Amino acid sequence: DGLPETSVTAMAQAPDGYLWFGTFSGLVRFDGSEIQLVVDPEAGLTPSASIVALLTAGDGRLWVSSDAGVFVIEHNRVLRGLGQAGWPAGEIVRSWTETPEGIVAATFNGVCARFQQGRWERIPAPNPDDQGFQVQVDNAGQLWAMKQPRAYRWAETNWAEITAPAPGVQFFGLCRRHAGGVWLASGQGMWGADGAGLRRERAGTVSMANLWGMMEDSRHRLWLTSFLNGLTLVNPDGTTLDYRRTNGLTAESLRLAFEDRQGNVWVGSSGGGVMRFRDRRFEVLAQEAGLTEPAVNNLRFGRDGNLVAATQGGGVFVRREGRFQPLDGD
Repeated sequence: DGLPETSVTAMAQAPDGYLWFGTFSGLVRFDGSEIQLVVDPEAGLTPSASIVALLTAGDGRLWVSSDAGVFVIEHNRVLRGLGQAGWPAGEIVRSWTETPEGIVAATFNGVCARFQQGRWERIPAPNPDDQGFQVQVDNAGQLWAMKQPRAYRWAETNWAEITAPAPGVQFFGLCRRHAGGVWLASGQGMWGADGAGLRRERAGTVSMANLWGMMEDSRHRLWLTSFLNGLTLVNPDGTTLDYRRTNGLTAESLRLAFEDRQGNVWVGSSGGGVMRFRDRRFEVLAQEAGLTEPAVNNLRFGRDGNLVAATQGGGVFVRREGRFQPLDGD
């Protein structure tokens, strides 16, 4: 069977290597060759459910956020009632992460909740007058949150705002830092934040409006992708490189950056297909490589080691022998 719908809204990989895709028409599982629509009408997970976000927990369970609520999948079946217990009615997850105390979710409406002891419990929001926070746990289990221009650190029972190091400094990006703590991006450089405080570790001017994603690769380079302004690469020495259409990009509306096992960085775009950065330049993998849908929302490697691209309106493609093939194709 093919995908129930061509727009893929979310993507996650389970410990067994299987890939899961969220669509506007249900949840599907990919085992490397075939896809299966996963439904449980009695639990509320129907083919008409619009999937918004997916999260793979440390115990292997898959957490699913949809317009019908939150669901938990274990061994390919829905654990009835588990994800729904205590979940605020009508809320949809914007961002979530797993902490040692349980999964923490932030909704589009600014509600924050933690799942522990079998049910969701509301926790304070970083700022009750704001909404749409990004949440991230670091390697030590510390919880962080950000919504431009402010960043926050969870302090036992409430949030503590990270004091801006100087007037005019606004934070607009957040990601896990390999050396511990998190990275915070600002127009005045990249800041490392952990239990010891906040330090500017990479100087220089970073101009990145409409940031969509941020990632640190294995060479400690920071990749900032924007919905409107292309990509900025921040090197460990603080030097920056801006990539636009004029120097290698096929589109300036970018969704994500993803590093493969060989250290290549892949970039998914809205309108320009997939680009691979290696040997200090971008290689375009779009229609000429079989990828007929140029809006790419997510990238992962399947159990067989092949790259899988989830698109906005053209379904899912698997890269085999140097070319992309539709997942539900011949």
